[in-house]
Amino acid sequence: MWRVSVAVLLFCGCIFAQKRDAIIHIATEVEYTYSYKKRNVIWGSSQQTATFSEIVSGAGFLIGDYIVTARHVVTGRVPEQILKIGDIDFSVEGNIIHSSACRIRVSSNGFVPRAIYICLDKDIAILKLAEEDRELLQLQQLSLSTSPLSIEQKVKAWGFPATVNPQVKTDLLVTSIKNEWFVLDCPLGSGFSGGPVVDEDGAVLGVVSRSEKKQSRIVKLSQRDLSRVILDPYWDTMFISNDADLSTILHHENNVFWYRKMAAKDNSQAMYYLGLCFYYGEGVSQNYQKAQQWFEKATDYKNSSAMYELGYCYYYGINTAMDREKAVLLFTNAALLGNAHAMNTLASCYYYGEGVDCNYKKAVKWYEKASLLGLQDAQHNLLHCQKNGLEDKLIFVQPKLQLAATENVFSMLEIGQIYLHGIQNHHKNFREAKKWIWKAAHKGIAAAQTELALMFKDGLGVGVDHKEALLWLTKAAEQDFAKAHYYLGHMYRGGMGVEKDFKMARKYFEKATENNDADAMVLLGIMYDRGEGMEQDVNKALKFYGKAAELNSTTAMNCIGSCFLKGVGGVPNYEKAIKWYTKSHELGNSSASFYLGNCHANGHGVTQNLNKAIELWETSATMGNITAIKKLASVYKSNELGVQNHHRALFWYKKALEAGDKEVRSKIIELIE
Repeated sequence: MWRVSVAVLLFCGCIFAQKRDAIIHIATEVEYTYSYKKRNVIWGSSQQTATFSEIVSGAGFLIGDYIVTARHVVTGRVPEQILKIGDIDFSVEGNIIHSSACRIRVSSNGFVPRAIYICLDKDIAILKLAEEDRELLQLQQLSLSTSPLSIEQKVKAWGFPATVNPQVKTDLLVTSIKNEWFVLDCPLGSGFSGGPVVDEDGAVLGVVSRSEKKQSRIVKLSQRDLSRVILDPYWDTMFISNDADLSTILHHENNVFWYRKMAAKDNSQAMYYLGLCFYYGEGVSQNYQKAQQWFEKATDYKNSSAMYELGYCYYYGINTAMDREKAVLLFTNAALLGNAHAMNTLASCYYYGEGVDCNYKKAVKWYEKASLLGLQDAQHNLLHCQKNGLEDKLIFVQPKLQLAATENVFSMLEIGQIYLHGIQNHHKNFREAKKWIWKAAHKGIAAAQTELALMFKDGLGVGVDHKEALLWLTKAAEQDFAKAHYYLGHMYRGGMGVEKDFKMARKYFEKATENNDADAMVLLGIMYDRGEGMEQDVNKALKFYGKAAELNSTTAMNCIGSCFLKGVGGVPNYEKAIKWYTKSHELGNSSASFYLGNCHANGHGVTQNLNKAIELWETSATMGNITAIKKLASVYKSNELGVQNHHRALFWYKKALEAGDKEVRSKIIELIE
């Protein structure tokens, strides 16, 4: 019978809401778990549990793209007292709500929210609707009041008191003001819960929370409440469903406090959530270094979600050097622990050969495992494998495009990077790259803002515009994004889009080093090494090179070798130079291979060996090092080392010409003639 009543209630709401389009009716079916003891004089008391349902009715109003209401309208009221009925004691066990029984209807059209965002420290909830529902919803947009609240101020409140017909109470007086709430001089019925209290201009001051005998408590509503309550769209764990999951809530200040306390007790899930808070700047300042540290701590406790996030950091080089092999190892460990997202990503790594040898059989295996766990992306990937065969590699971009089209900002960035860098066997398309990266950048994603800046800096898909690049880098740097600090320093050092300024360059490089950016450490070392804008200091240069080398920067290792080759304090140390050049060379640094070849050619720190020198120069030249290419051409042309070979000289001069060195044309003509 009550279900019929609710249906009538909602239907009538559709009619009356058209008359008062400032607010909207919300009805929620909430199921509680409770325990009770039944007393018996012979057998004593017996403990049992049961459930009951109730309908919570209230109001809501539209601000921007979201409906605002009171939290208890969504979650229901849990009696604080023990109810005594005859010989039975009832006790509701906390706020235990079964999401499958929680349904929310917006009365104008009976919409179901896409997501429910809960504010932990205030009686506020925000409902997110699907885009198509927002377009159909004809509600008057309300805005927040910018005027100060005062005692004796006249306000009015909207609600649905014991009726589906929206009503307004006017000439209400503010009698008391606290930090987070204020009090009115009149009780408001339960149907007013979640409705707006507005000033004389119709701007929202707060949300109706609780009605008492002679007064009502109103929760203040601020722009900060609206912005901090919204969950990060990347995770999107709350989706369009009749079973809106109320257990997923925002990572804000209150959560951070409790996460820290739980993490101190070795709770790996709390460590993981702390990592997310720092990663997205939810409740704390965004800090990728701290995010990575918490992910690493949780990973030590075998937390699969943290392993997956840490793998993501290494995969894209977020606050660390890009290391696809290490990312694959982390994805594998997380997948073996049952993480479906890690399984899907690991499958894609095998499919595209990213960080691991291409292996279609293993790709399908992991897609199947993730599909069995209900992951839709994996099911989609597996379906296309079955339909189109394994050779259709571009199909895996489609799920990401679909996510990006639903305003998922991180999918926008990922799609943009796929087109920009041509990864995942996808052809480069700078126009498409700019389209998606631009969208993510305008949504405030620092990594996207940095990518967009580099496109303007290098003229990829857009005209070269250093001032525009500087603008976007500055936006990203304001979010403490290390790579943005690094590139800003790079632009000030080179005078790109701004006057050359070594002092500003040093400032931004130092900021980047605070977040463990190895590239910034290297450039700071170079500035000290050369005395750019400061007194030359090789020891300080070595200090920064050393820090970067600890982060596996081959460039830093090469620079350390050069410092010892030139001599610290004027005295060369060939043994140490050889040591560092060799480390860098073995890790694939072409400059180190070239300089190591010079050492063998000149007998610096090693026995002179021309054949070894040529071998090392050819290794460097094969990697595209223009200095090594020209050196080889010169050596083979002039017979200066007794290995004259005009055919080899011509080969390497042509390589130099292909690399853009037009000055070698005369050398080529000379050899041909």
